[in-house]
Amino acid sequence: MLRKRFTMKSERKGKTLGTLGTILGLIVFGVGLFHFTFGPIEEPKPVESFVADTTVKIKDAISAKLKGEEYKPPTVEKSLDIDEILYKGVMLGGFIALALGALGFSQNEEWRPSGVAFVLGGAAITLQLSIAFVGALIIFLIIAAIISSLGLDISV
Repeated sequence: MLRKRFTMKSERKGKTLGTLGTILGLIVFGVGLFHFTFGPIEEPKPVESFVADTTVKIKDAISAKLKGEEYKPPTVEKSLDIDEILYKGVMLGGFIALALGALGFSQNEEWRPSGVAFVLGGAAITLQLSIAFVGALIIFLIIAAIISSLGLDISV
């Protein structure tokens, strides 16, 4: 008189989407970990150079405004930055792995490959977002340290 736990068996179609998502998720998560551990690959632009370029642009804009002319900033060709390509590639690959996992679930495929694809895609995205969050936190702490060293009180 024992009843089976599931009275209706649904037929499983396979595990193609889940497997593809798992493979893609594993690749992008590995690339994200590699970039986090050994990156950045390209040497970042020195802060002094950035500040000097920005100061020159501000000076040119002010002098053009004082002369009554319209300021046109110089066009700078943006080169390919391998770090930015890796960052965006991991985010896109993680989203595709998430989507493949969700599609695998919705197509009634085996749940394990689809679940693993979903978890790996989400982990790759979370890794990249946590890197951005830590960077923003470090910038905030540097700004706070500079303000406190100048003796400014910015209490609200």
